[in-house]
Amino acid sequence: LLQRMGDLREAAKSFRTAIQRAPTEAEPHNALGVLEASRGNVRLAEAHYNDAIRNNPAHVTARHNLALLYAGQVKKVDAALRLWRELLAQSPDFLAARLSLAETLLEQQRPSESLVELTDLLQRQPDYATARVKLADALRLLDRHE
Repeated sequence: LLQRMGDLREAAKSFRTAIQRAPTEAEPHNALGVLEASRGNVRLAEAHYNDAIRNNPAHVTARHNLALLYAGQVKKVDAALRLWRELLAQSPDFLAARLSLAETLLEQQRPSESLVELTDLLQRQPDYATARVKLADALRLLDRHE
């Protein structure tokens, strides 16, 4: 809540206090990772996401956030793609991760692979407007490659 209200310093302090009180809880690490990523502190964000995942390997949001960090700020696209694929193998209905995977594949000029993910996503949620737009993008890119 503090983070959404814009008081990042107080939010960071609150997350650190939560980590001190319960160092094996995943969520405060994930939240602090999000905050540090928003500040451009990539190494700290990565460390907190990894702590969250180590504390709770099933924490799909932390795994997704780490993949987003890798695909965006860190430029470790292959690592991001691997993380999303692993995450989706365990949680196939995590649509935000599936969309991020599809978008990153498109950015990498891999429309066929993106098309597979977007088709799967739209079978799970047919009215997902962003996925429909990305599907059109993938089809256009595929037409250019042929």
